[in-house]
Amino acid sequence: MVPQFDHKYISAGARNLDVAEWEYRRFIDCDYENVTALLGLADVRCLLEDFDDALGCCNVAIEVNPACEYAYSFRAYIKLLFKNDESALEDLDEALEIEPTCVWALTARGYLYLQEGRLRKAAADLTPALERDPDDLWANFCMGYLRTKRKNYRGALECLNKVIEMKPTFLEAYEIRGFCRVGLKDYAGGLQDLNLFLKQKPENVKAQAKRVVALAGTGEQAKAFAQAKKLVQYHWSYAWLLVMVKLKKFKAGA
Repeated sequence: MVPQFDHKYISAGARNLDVAEWEYRRFIDCDYENVTALLGLADVRCLLEDFDDALGCCNVAIEVNPACEYAYSFRAYIKLLFKNDESALEDLDEALEIEPTCVWALTARGYLYLQEGRLRKAAADLTPALERDPDDLWANFCMGYLRTKRKNYRGALECLNKVIEMKPTFLEAYEIRGFCRVGLKDYAGGLQDLNLFLKQKPENVKAQAKRVVALAGTGEQAKAFAQAKKLVQYHWSYAWLLVMVKLKKFKAGA
């Protein structure tokens, strides 16, 4: 999962990408150092999923203009798509050195820090990103994720509810909101969110485990025990969960 990148020179829903590509290539033929054309062509090639060509355009744009924040951010985005996180982080550092208030770069770097468990660094990036654009989808999601990790569940719900309102198909927002609701002992609400998420991503082990807690919390002990037993067959690290369900530690309405 990678924070959505806003293409500056052509939108994801644009038509006639072939025409746009022809025009950008014509500009580049006339002036090989035309950074705008290079990045426009990178946008087109990325939307056409030719990421190698898009990366090459970003590389040339950076050679021509090393102070171009967008080129570093764009290159970081492509690297993130291929899980080259370390190199992407270097580009994000460069982008933010040039433009410290870039919301996308702040959010993307904050998200990387979240994945690494570096919560203070994540907060240092996500807080100004959200202050600069309170309605940014990914900044809200990442802040909700951060607050969940810090067990600030009510604060997390504010962000996640906003994300789901803006984009009802954002599956991961339902997963994290389910975790929050279970953390607040709203087991019925948590179960609803987790069931929705697991319907699309049934292999997610953490969500499976949290659903066991939600089931037990809503009083469905038999289902909770059966699912916990199945989970432990493949993941012994969740043996504690089976014991907790058997001892009825998750009480309905608690």
